[in-house]
Amino acid sequence: MPITHVTLDGEKLVRGKRKGKWLKIFLTTFLVLFILVAAPSVYFYPKVKTLSADLNLVSQGSQKVQKAIEVQDIAKAKEEVSGLHSSLRKTETDLEKLHLVGRLPLVNGYYNDATHALRAGILGAQAGEMVIDSILPFSDILGFKGAKSDLKAEEKVEALVTKVFPSLSPKATELEKMLGEIKNEVDQIRPERYPDNFTVKGYRIHETLVTAQEGLNKAEEYLPVLKDALDSLPQTLGYQQEKTYLLWFQNDKELRPTGGFLTAYAIARVKNGKLLDIESDDIYELDKKFTPFEPPPPVLKYVNTLIFTVRDSNLSPDFKLSAEKFESFYTRIKNMPKIDGIIAIDTELVRKFLEVTGPIKTKKHKETFSAEIDKKYKIPDVVYKLELYAEKIHSQSTDRKAIIGDLMDSMLEKLFSAPPDKFPKILETFLAAAEAKNVLFYFHDQGAQSLAEDLNYAGRIKDFDGDYLHVNNANFGGLKGNLYIKASVNQDITIANDGTVTKKVAVTLSNTEKADGWLNSYYQNWMRVYVPEGSRLLEKKVSKDFAEKKEIGKMVWESFSVTYPLKSSETYFSYQLPFKVKKGDIYKLLIQKQPGTTDPHMVIRVNGKKIQEFDLKKDTEIEFKV
Repeated sequence: MPITHVTLDGEKLVRGKRKGKWLKIFLTTFLVLFILVAAPSVYFYPKVKTLSADLNLVSQGSQKVQKAIEVQDIAKAKEEVSGLHSSLRKTETDLEKLHLVGRLPLVNGYYNDATHALRAGILGAQAGEMVIDSILPFSDILGFKGAKSDLKAEEKVEALVTKVFPSLSPKATELEKMLGEIKNEVDQIRPERYPDNFTVKGYRIHETLVTAQEGLNKAEEYLPVLKDALDSLPQTLGYQQEKTYLLWFQNDKELRPTGGFLTAYAIARVKNGKLLDIESDDIYELDKKFTPFEPPPPVLKYVNTLIFTVRDSNLSPDFKLSAEKFESFYTRIKNMPKIDGIIAIDTELVRKFLEVTGPIKTKKHKETFSAEIDKKYKIPDVVYKLELYAEKIHSQSTDRKAIIGDLMDSMLEKLFSAPPDKFPKILETFLAAAEAKNVLFYFHDQGAQSLAEDLNYAGRIKDFDGDYLHVNNANFGGLKGNLYIKASVNQDITIANDGTVTKKVAVTLSNTEKADGWLNSYYQNWMRVYVPEGSRLLEKKVSKDFAEKKEIGKMVWESFSVTYPLKSSETYFSYQLPFKVKKGDIYKLLIQKQPGTTDPHMVIRVNGKKIQEFDLKKDTEIEFKV
């Protein structure tokens, strides 16, 4: 996670990280139980005025808490949770007066359900109070409603790393214990006792119980990730011990397996959440210091090289594997600083941040960059100017890509000095970019690496129990053609009566602009299609150089193609999946997005009927009933 989950009816369940997300999980999920507290008693004893009044208070209190959470008013949420806790305690006392009901045949089950729901509600209120009390002192840093802060973005990050996370980390363990107790109570409730149409205070009891149990299961799944984040993030950002990271600047307009050609790199040092310094250089300068020691993979024949260079080391679609290969070269270069991990960013991340900061003027080159679209070339201004400097203005210079470092220095300064009201937007932009794989992380620290993988920010090729597809392309000699290449992928799934599943995957690349000899020309592409291991190829249509292999736990089919300006090319594979499905099964399909790609268009058909059509913005799991 975060991975978009899409059901057949189009409903989307997105697992992500947003401000207030954990608060909603550990309050809203629990508070939905409060509506149930007196429901069985009201169902069988409508004349019990006291419990009916209690139910009104609990219902109203729960709605007030949820409203406070929705508007992120933490002070109001504390007040409302405390009031709700009192109402629940009173309800507990009043329900105990009917304890004899718990001994009656037929009725005792409903009374016991009410008791378990009440206990779960009280524990949930206690958990809510604990969470609120833990984060209340940091309301200004976290940007909750009514809390003001004069801290700039860099100061907020430092405060999060040195104060907020270390303070909250011990609470996660306590919260995990409380969650276990709550779940134990809820698991003893039987939703099947209640008719589907039985409603109390506008809530369908059966549906609400099922939703609450599912919510608790999700919370139980999320909590370990929260604990890992609170433990790992401070250390990752140099809490009490300086960290050094190598940054890849990937040119996604010259697409490569991990997101783009390694056009430049930087060494960044951080401590206590603060960037101490960052120095960047052209990747070719790094290659000048490197002595190749192993033969190049056969695929590099497409770029006419006889040696295996640092700049071509990101050939695996799995970012960790490519980073490890890069580092095996990097460590052989003398006098290079020891690093704690690798972070990859692309030009789309830069463009997204420019949308937040507005135009930025660099210090050294005195050039202004923006996210606006250049009218002539139909591409973002920042992308056009970076290519202009590297390929034309400074094409003969040994420091032709120095402007990248100049831009990054100016952008980081602008971001870190941003006023407090900009911080939420900066954080939101960063998280959205991580989900779209515009930034990727690889850490030596196992805790940090596990967290990145859990969040799906590590660019890994995933194991998956079901159908799977990942299309990976590499621009080998097509200039900056990915500025104008549009990709579409059609998946036709056919399920036979005996459960056999055959698929046809057709990938179409369209070169939407004419050649200019600078940015766009005929597009030369190395494609690899990853499908479940054990899949059996039935038919193919490729331009040339077809190969079949097993890699990263998948079956892989690769080929090479050329797409001419204002033309399209198609590659397709028809194959049989290594498993069968039967009527009533849930069919699961995971589609993983390649970093650096611009939202490939997806069309999915099952037995000839279109079930989904969308742009692939991030990894997406699709489920439908056979």
